[in-house]
Amino acid sequence: MGFMGVLFTAMPVFNVGCCAPGNCSTPTVRKTEDKEITYEEVS
Repeated sequence: MGFMGVLFTAMPVFNVGCCAPGNCSTPTVRKTEDKEITYEEVS
């Protein structure tokens, strides 16, 4: 029981999972577009 607890605690700490490599991960590179933000005064 203790081994299972250590296993499930260590998985998020070391960023590892039980599925195939790369299938469950989210992309780390984001494409950012510089868009000008316009604000409108509300009265």
